Amino acid sequence: MSILNTSSTQRATVTAVFSNVLTALVAYIRQRRIYLTTVKELSRLSDRELRDLGIARHDIKRVSRQAAESA
Repeated sequence: MSILNTSSTQRATVTAVFSNVLTALVAYIRQRRIYLTTVKELSRLSDRELRDLGIARHDIKRVSRQAAESA
Protein backbone atom coordinates (compact mmCIF):
# COMPACT_ATOMS: atom_id res chain seq x y z
CA MET A 1 0.00 0.00 0.00
CA SER A 2 2.84 2.41 0.75
CA ILE A 3 4.25 1.81 -2.72
CA LEU A 4 1.02 3.08 -4.25
CA ASN A 5 0.98 6.11 -1.98
CA THR A 6 4.60 6.93 -2.83
CA SER A 7 3.91 6.55 -6.51
CA SER A 8 0.87 8.84 -6.43
CA THR A 9 2.82 11.34 -4.32
CA GLN A 10 5.65 11.28 -6.83
CA ARG A 11 3.19 11.76 -9.67
CA ALA A 12 1.62 14.70 -7.87
CA THR A 13 5.06 16.22 -7.34
CA VAL A 14 6.04 15.74 -10.97
CA THR A 15 2.72 17.21 -12.07
CA ALA A 16 3.20 20.23 -9.79
CA VAL A 17 6.74 20.81 -11.06
CA PHE A 18 5.60 20.53 -14.67
CA SER A 19 2.75 22.92 -13.99
CA ASN A 20 5.13 25.44 -12.40
CA VAL A 21 7.56 25.20 -15.31
CA LEU A 22 4.75 25.61 -17.83
CA THR A 23 3.35 28.62 -15.95
CA ALA A 24 6.79 30.24 -15.84
CA LEU A 25 7.32 29.57 -19.54
CA VAL A 26 3.99 31.14 -20.48
CA ALA A 27 4.77 34.18 -18.31
CA TYR A 28 8.21 34.52 -19.93
CA ILE A 29 6.75 34.31 -23.43
CA ARG A 30 4.10 36.89 -22.57
CA GLN A 31 6.69 39.28 -21.13
CA ARG A 32 9.05 38.75 -24.05
CA ARG A 33 6.27 39.51 -26.52
CA ILE A 34 5.41 42.74 -24.68
CA TYR A 35 9.09 43.70 -24.57
CA LEU A 36 9.64 43.09 -28.29
CA THR A 37 6.44 44.86 -29.30
CA THR A 38 7.30 47.88 -27.16
CA VAL A 39 10.84 48.08 -28.56
CA LYS A 40 9.48 47.85 -32.10
CA GLU A 41 6.81 50.51 -31.57
CA LEU A 42 9.10 52.95 -29.78
CA SER A 43 11.86 52.45 -32.34
CA ARG A 44 9.51 53.54 -35.09
CA LEU A 45 8.95 56.92 -33.44
CA SER A 46 11.00 59.95 -34.39
CA ASP A 47 13.33 61.58 -31.90
CA ARG A 48 10.80 64.40 -31.55
CA GLU A 49 7.96 61.99 -30.74
CA LEU A 50 10.14 60.16 -28.22
CA ARG A 51 11.14 63.47 -26.63
CA ASP A 52 7.43 64.38 -26.33
CA LEU A 53 6.98 61.14 -24.36
CA GLY A 54 10.01 61.93 -22.22
CA ILE A 55 12.01 59.01 -23.61
CA ALA A 56 15.48 59.22 -25.10
CA ARG A 57 16.29 56.81 -27.90
CA HIS A 58 18.92 55.07 -25.74
CA ASP A 59 16.22 54.42 -23.09
CA ILE A 60 13.96 52.38 -25.36
CA LYS A 61 15.19 48.98 -24.12
CA ARG A 62 14.98 50.03 -20.48
CA VAL A 63 11.46 51.41 -20.88
CA SER A 64 10.42 48.29 -22.78
CA ARG A 65 11.86 46.04 -20.07
CA GLN A 66 9.95 47.96 -17.42
CA ALA A 67 6.75 47.71 -19.44
CA ALA A 68 7.16 43.95 -19.77
CA GLU A 69 7.98 43.44 -16.10
CA SER A 70 4.98 45.43 -14.93
CA ALA A 71 2.54 43.57 -17.21
